[in-house]
Amino acid sequence: MKILNHLSLILLVLPSLQAYRIPFTSPRDRLLNKPYTDPVLVDPNAEDKAKASPLEITAEGYLRTGSINRLVAKSPDSNNYYLGTTSTYLDLVDSKTSPTPPPTPPRAFLIPPPRVPSLPRWLSSSLMLPLNEEEEEVDSTVDDTYIPMRDLFTNPLVSFAYERGWRQGFAAAGFPGPDVEYNMVKSFFEQGPTSVVADMSCGSGLMTRRFALDESGYINRLIAFDFSDSMLRETSRRYLKSLPSAEADPGTVTRVDLVRADVGNMPTRTEGIDAVHAGAAMHCWPDVEGGLKEIHRSLKPGGRYFASTFLAPYFRNVAGTTPGDLKSQSFQLFESAEELKAMVEEAGFEEVEVNIEGKACAIIKARKAGGEREMELKEEEKEEEKEEKEKEDEEDKGDEKGKNITKAKGKAKEKATKAKGKAKGKAKGKAKGKGNEKDVVNKADAGKTTPSSLSPPNPPPFE
Repeated sequence: MKILNHLSLILLVLPSLQAYRIPFTSPRDRLLNKPYTDPVLVDPNAEDKAKASPLEITAEGYLRTGSINRLVAKSPDSNNYYLGTTSTYLDLVDSKTSPTPPPTPPRAFLIPPPRVPSLPRWLSSSLMLPLNEEEEEVDSTVDDTYIPMRDLFTNPLVSFAYERGWRQGFAAAGFPGPDVEYNMVKSFFEQGPTSVVADMSCGSGLMTRRFALDESGYINRLIAFDFSDSMLRETSRRYLKSLPSAEADPGTVTRVDLVRADVGNMPTRTEGIDAVHAGAAMHCWPDVEGGLKEIHRSLKPGGRYFASTFLAPYFRNVAGTTPGDLKSQSFQLFESAEELKAMVEEAGFEEVEVNIEGKACAIIKARKAGGEREMELKEEEKEEEKEEKEKEDEEDKGDEKGKNITKAKGKAKEKATKAKGKAKGKAKGKAKGKGNEKDVVNKADAGKTTPSSLSPPNPPPFE
């Protein structure tokens, strides 16, 4: 029994640290090679990505550490399918329709597949060497015209040099540095859900590794997107090299999937991602408006978008940056923070902030309407309305009280006035009464006769 338990654990853990991981839930599913229904990824060519069925992804090949398994992603809604490998990435740019891939053969366990030495496609073609037989021939219908803004970072030399001096040069424009920038992103993203996070235009995986290896494990699944094959290979190499030892518990490691995608046509279900990061990327997008709208569509309500890019002054002395034809222009030229803010708002974002660091580094933070944040804002509005109403009620009570006091004062004054008038009236009446009494007395005195005056005069004496 112990042996079976150990075998089951090995079957689950062995392929867990890969560039694209199929999260089998049981050894039985792995043994039967059960297709994985991806809850986030859809066919990028689907007409309605809100209603599109999830891609069904199968890993084919051998089950052993270090083996390279082919990935096949099928769309239930069409005949489209996409290929990739577990050691590099899943390619959701180049769709294939016919013929469909052959059925998955039975697994050959613990038997290493034949390793055919081969050189990278770009080196093979430059040395005029034949391609590996397993690789498919180049489609002659594909437009091979070189477009700087699209193809500059597909050059393996640029991918190789990106973290060997190229990225460090961004400090001249004001970029704070990878660690400081990551802390800014993390503090912003942690204000909302972080179950599924996308690192758009991930480049060499500078931020991908920081997201994935953060000890707090605040992200459940990280999808690193880029259009460049060579950048994704560099990301895969650096990421796999930086992973903990095979003995580490895979449950403590954030699930990371590397996917080749076009930001202007993202292979993601509508409202399927919690947060999107695009570091030093927007100036490299041929269609910035289209990319921003796709990111907005892919975010869940309340989802967050964090980006950093250059302002035009940084590129003034760089060749090929004169405004004009995008087919010959190396980078997008953003003249000001106001211009960037207007573009992000036009895509549908709210609470857009654009801060300028140093001479020409623009840091953008934005949020999609709705979600928990919207509920929080509504609650805050309700609280504010409640406080305002209480304040008005208090003021009304104060006014009423004031009116009552004024009224009482008026009544008291009126009463006092009446009392005063009454007192005056009484005083006047009293005074009048006294006056009348005096008059009566005077009159009485006047009418009063003394005995001498009333008696007749003495008669004259008889003679």
